[in-house]
Amino acid sequence: PHLVVVLVGQDPASQVYVRNKIKACEDVGIRSTKIELPAVIPQEALNTTIEKLVSDISVDGILPKTGFNNFNRNSICSGVSFFAFSVLI
Repeated sequence: PHLVVVLVGQDPASQVYVRNKIKACEDVGIRSTKIELPAVIPQEALNTTIEKLVSDISVDGILPKTGFNNFNRNSICSGVSFFAFSVLI
């Protein structure tokens, strides 16, 4: 399995959350990748990043972590299948 975390911005709480998810993946043998994006990024650019990950057959789960940024979460999540999210539960 391969989890990709997309971290937007530098929110300290989000960084701790992501670090703990990556550590948990390591503990159980799941490959993880962290993609860091700037806090000021257009919604379309974030959506494009997510869409590329969705189409990548090596990715089994996607965790978008946007902190307190004002993104349309429905737009971000619309491209991610339930299966990709179910890996994260």
